[in-house]
Amino acid sequence: PYSYTDGWLVLESAFAADPTSLILDMADEFGCIDMDAAGDALRRWGLEDDLHLEWLIRSDSVREVKGQLVRWNGPAAEKLAFSLNDIGRPSSAERIIKHIGTDRSISYIKNTLSSDDRFVRVARKKWALTSWGFPEYTGIASSIRRLLEETGPMLIEDVAERLASDFEIKRSSARMYCEVPAFAVEEGRVRLRREGEAYVYPNSKPGAGVFVLGEERLGLLFRVDRDVLRGSGRLLGPAAGAILGVAPNDRLVFRDPNGLSLAVTFPDMALNGPSLGSQRKLAEAAEAELDDCLTLVLDRDDMSVAVTATRLDDHEPGWPLAARLTGIDRDAELNGLASALQCDPAEVESVLRDRGDNAVADALPRN
Repeated sequence: PYSYTDGWLVLESAFAADPTSLILDMADEFGCIDMDAAGDALRRWGLEDDLHLEWLIRSDSVREVKGQLVRWNGPAAEKLAFSLNDIGRPSSAERIIKHIGTDRSISYIKNTLSSDDRFVRVARKKWALTSWGFPEYTGIASSIRRLLEETGPMLIEDVAERLASDFEIKRSSARMYCEVPAFAVEEGRVRLRREGEAYVYPNSKPGAGVFVLGEERLGLLFRVDRDVLRGSGRLLGPAAGAILGVAPNDRLVFRDPNGLSLAVTFPDMALNGPSLGSQRKLAEAAEAELDDCLTLVLDRDDMSVAVTATRLDDHEPGWPLAARLTGIDRDAELNGLASALQCDPAEVESVLRDRGDNAVADALPRN
């Protein structure tokens, strides 16, 4: 009259009354099962006390974790909630995984913690149970904004100290983020930027691949990599943003003659200036391939973008190639390139090399 299951011999007539499913339903919001209540149910079923634990953990439905019975066939978030509740303090995803011994990937755990209302991120690398009442960490700039909304202007050092205390943010990082366009700094104090208050870009020279072609006209040069081909955006940077006159919270759309578009955006809490949207369609239209050079010429005057793809092996060094790569006029030659680099003509090659624009430096005529 017995059936063999999970290493046990069980009376077939007793299967229907097995209280295991009822015991699983007893689990609280953290997946914890009251061991006394579970024991009562199993005792009524006729199972000896010294076999209760062994019966419940016979499969993966229930586990014993640090002396506590836990429902283990529920959703992953339940296990994470149990782990945090058992640890009793905000913890990293790595600490939570170690506590319960799950084999889930760290990225999966972080996604679950970020998407479930039971958890709140309370520091750059730590989560807590929402029920604990910790303030939510939403990023350094957002945390500074919320703090300034509550207190008004503050000394930068006080902001750094407060973020270090509340969210374990490095003081140096907090100081850096006080400089984003959403805020204004005056004599060591930071405040929210007022509506309509102009933002002035910090003084910086154009970096690699950036060429000044005129007032609010810009040439951009970069290699076609896998990020370009899969449609990723890229950083434009403060110097290029200043040349184009991109204001905080602007979203500018440049179009080529065929109607393809390229967006430039500048969230007011961006630390590193404006960004370019996907260049994939423009690269495809120019028949660019992996490792080709891609040149974009953006003109704020008519909101246009012109695209040129260049395979360097197909071109001889000379001013036509230099112009093709940078966007300068073909007859501008050395003086035109010096103007685009904002340097003296005698410094053109050294500036290109220092910036990392070796493709353009190699294109310069040698006679």
